[in-house]
Amino acid sequence: MVLGFGKRKGHELNSQNLKPKTQNLEVKALNEQEIFLMSSGLKSFRDLVVWQKAMELVTEIYKVSQKFPKEEMFGLTSQIRRASVSIPSNIAEGRGKSSKGEFQQFLFHARGSLAEVETQILIAINLGFLKKEEVTNINQLIASVGRLLHGLIAAIKKK
Repeated sequence: MVLGFGKRKGHELNSQNLKPKTQNLEVKALNEQEIFLMSSGLKSFRDLVVWQKAMELVTEIYKVSQKFPKEEMFGLTSQIRRASVSIPSNIAEGRGKSSKGEFQQFLFHARGSLAEVETQILIAINLGFLKKEEVTNINQLIASVGRLLHGLIAAIKKK
């Protein structure tokens, strides 16, 4: 177990004996994920490049899905939007969990949602809702998020 420090109140040197006062020092045990994130310099899920790229992907999905037929509002439009939102949401939720294993599991969910989005883009192209040229940026974002998720999962496995 690794120990981290909470409040550092009263942690100044005593002028008489030059020893630190520690009477108000609060010590708490850090969980695996906190250790992992501290060692990697991350403070929030917002610091993760994969989360940032996934947020870009959501924005692009919402833009292109506006072109889908109105009768698809509760079909493919809703499905692709929910799947895209699930990617950064799972990354954020996993980051908030208490262990590396839980974080990794949520990253697997995000990767599954990414595959859903990729499939649904192909369906939209097949149905004539989108043209291949319209989704070049989306396909690049999908590839980028996929690589970043793979790398983050691998990094967590190593630690």
